[in-house]
Amino acid sequence: MGENGDLLQNINVLDVLYANDLERYAVKVNQPEAGTDGPGTKDLLHLNDVEPLSPRMADEYPLFDAGDLLVSLREPHLVFVLDPDTKETKWHASAPLIQQHDPDFVGDGWIGVFDNNEDFTERGTMLGGSRIVAMQPHTDSMEVRFPTSASDPFYTDIRGKFQRMPNGNILLTEAQAGRVVEVDSTGQTVWEWVHPPYDARQVPVVTKATRLNLTRQQVDAWACSSGNTSAVP
Repeated sequence: MGENGDLLQNINVLDVLYANDLERYAVKVNQPEAGTDGPGTKDLLHLNDVEPLSPRMADEYPLFDAGDLLVSLREPHLVFVLDPDTKETKWHASAPLIQQHDPDFVGDGWIGVFDNNEDFTERGTMLGGSRIVAMQPHTDSMEVRFPTSASDPFYTDIRGKFQRMPNGNILLTEAQAGRVVEVDSTGQTVWEWVHPPYDARQVPVVTKATRLNLTRQQVDAWACSSGNTSAVP
């Protein structure tokens, strides 16, 4: 999109998969048996995030160029980096991701991914819960940065976001639990916030949280802040 919201380019994701010999991932999605109306999803790809590689970070990614797009397709459990001009995929990964969200260029050649790691249990007890998986394409490296043996339980089968903090902490959105938690580099909880419940059994979904570096004085100056007495008639 342009600065004024104008559509600059339209890219068909299925065309991209076929052109780059990645169509095999699409057929892994839970589809009805051929020729039947059996159970399955009609949401073949579920594109849930696209992020461009910024010019200031491009030198940290030897395989990519500024403006390349990092794309997440939830249903085929697939992330890839795409040149939007040539439609070439320069890198892709599926294993070990399950129903992932929110891939980010996090620096030093690494791509971080919110791996929902869905296992169809209520709290992720089969596979250990949701994770932050980091991949470094130019070295073909992979590591799990959260959770650790020191981490509290964390799981959301759908949605979910993460934000890498300047001090090395990670801000996590546990969407289905209505919970936001910041963890340190060892995986331990620094603080958490849970949305007030609807009732004794339900909390609202929280789809995204962002940590902003603001002072109390800056917040109090907002027109909507309870600390701004000049906004009160």
